[in-house]
Amino acid sequence: MFSKNSENTEKNLVLSRRKLQKNTYFSRIKPKYEELKKKYPDPSLIFQKKELFLPDFIFSKKLSALEAISKYLIEDCSLSIKEASLVLGKTNKNVWYAYNQSKKKQIIFKKKPKFFIPSYILRNENLSVLENLVKYLKEELNLKYSEIARILERDQRTIWTTYKKAETKQQEKNYVDISKIYINFHTLLSKFPLVSIISELEDSYFIPADIFSEDLSTTKSVVKFLKENYSLSISKISSLLKKEYASIWNSYSSSKASKLEFSSDKLIPVSALKPHLGMSSSIILFLKDSLNISYHDIALLMQRDERTVWTTYKNAKEKDE
Repeated sequence: MFSKNSENTEKNLVLSRRKLQKNTYFSRIKPKYEELKKKYPDPSLIFQKKELFLPDFIFSKKLSALEAISKYLIEDCSLSIKEASLVLGKTNKNVWYAYNQSKKKQIIFKKKPKFFIPSYILRNENLSVLENLVKYLKEELNLKYSEIARILERDQRTIWTTYKKAETKQQEKNYVDISKIYINFHTLLSKFPLVSIISELEDSYFIPADIFSEDLSTTKSVVKFLKENYSLSISKISSLLKKEYASIWNSYSSSKASKLEFSSDKLIPVSALKPHLGMSSSIILFLKDSLNISYHDIALLMQRDERTVWTTYKNAKEKDE
């Protein structure tokens, strides 16, 4: 968890972003990310969804493909059965059964990934889970049957037979291009905070979704984060948030004694903060509609009552239409 205050600003996002700009992996991602922005409305949202990309190390001869994937989504990505079912395009019953079977086999994921597979390819009902995986690895990554067999921990003859069955069938291509650079993104995450990486890729300002506390108002938390982690002036923050200079100055002055802590993998772009809705309403609306976070989890992130979150969202939705 990162603890942020005005005394260690240079250890935070400003310094982090300077180092990031010189990083080899970032240099590989940046031009490709610019190309992705031409195709996807907001690639930053996709990169924040860990469940959209499956690491190669999750597969085991002790688990079926669906068991391995269900285990990863539920245990490593913290998805519910329902959420995992939606990602995979499977029924709740199928995912529930696969996950429960995986728990009996006591497999622990420990390896570092060599590449990622977009989970959306599994939504194709014309192909089995194994057929989807084999087809992707053969056609998109150009792997040999022996290499695929080693990754999926299956017999090479099984892989050959599976591919021949799937060869002429169409496959979902969503996020295939992103998955090919996600390995570099994953490597960066081991060295830099997510907020630094996304801010630098987008050349914009983002706020971690868990900087909020009972001690500070939403506005004070946002102002304090922008001031101390991006080293922005009061004038710049005033312009970004479209609020009076005096209001921003007062918010920051009264928040100085408090500390912000964050470790969230969910980010809110400053551009999502709409003056006509207010700070809290804008944030709740974004978390619910853009990141598909439940009322319960939003309440935990913002340290607010769940009923308050629900009411705020409903009011904001009506006002924003």
